[in-house]
Amino acid sequence: MKVHRAARRLAALTLILALCLCGTASAGEYGYEIDPAAMKDCEAASLFDVQVTEKKVVEECFDSSDIFGYQMDALVVTVTNNSSSVISAVTVYFVTYDAENKTTCPTSSGSVTSISSAKATPKLNALQRDDLALAPGESCLLSTKVDYENFVGARAMVSEYTAADGTVVANPDFPAWQNLAFGLSAGNVTELD
Repeated sequence: MKVHRAARRLAALTLILALCLCGTASAGEYGYEIDPAAMKDCEAASLFDVQVTEKKVVEECFDSSDIFGYQMDALVVTVTNNSSSVISAVTVYFVTYDAENKTTCPTSSGSVTSISSAKATPKLNALQRDDLALAPGESCLLSTKVDYENFVGARAMVSEYTAADGTVVANPDFPAWQNLAFGLSAGNVTELD
């Protein structure tokens, strides 16, 4: 009987330690302010041949394997090929944010990440597919597990695609979008010499 209690205590302490370490690793990666309206404008102004044309959340569509039996949601992004060539791969970056326009971790609770004060680099989330044969004018879906309770919105942009001949084509509008996704908008940035 005492062995079982000790094993349960050890398991509980291990879980708590894992949650604390998870929070330490991701603290500082999220929680900074962005300007979703400026990001949306940047996306709309982009003339890149391959674009994110739709974003949706499908709630409770994945059965989670976690100990709580929690069902995960899915973020589904539609990418449309407006280029003149077949695409074999695409990379999309996205950022999620809360009602205060602060970035959030799309998959874990913010309360876990707030227990640590460790510094980290702001983080963008990637969606990639490298098994495509996407013809001009066609669209494909990219998806990932998320927890929709952690965010109210998401912004996304294609960073690059690979043509069928192996040529990698970078989106020239992506660096500006990335600066906005890292919170480098005009309102909170100081230029240095």
